Amino acid sequence: MQELLLKGTELLKEKGAIKWLSDDRNSNAIRKADAEWGASVWFPLTVQYGWKYWAIVQPEKLIGQLDMKRRIEQYAEKGITAKMFSDLDEALEWLEAQK
Repeated sequence: MQELLLKGTELLKEKGAIKWLSDDRNSNAIRKADAEWGASVWFPLTVQYGWKYWAIVQPEKLIGQLDMKRRIEQYAEKGITAKMFSDLDEALEWLEAQK
């Protein structure tokens, strides 16, 4: 997971992008070690490269949804505008509308 996220961050940097789309339908709660790495390494780096908007296709399982809602609240405090969707097309539409 860490390698995948870092590749996304590098792509965001290369393209000068500010938007991120996550399809988390098959996700559960994130492991504690991954959450700690995300908070201390991935998140600050991605924000440094310009990340502002995050569209999330929500996890199907309730535990994953609750974990994602908590993460959205934490990231909002640090300037990321995020929203969860049950439909990929709606997530893309919202993300494309953000300026």
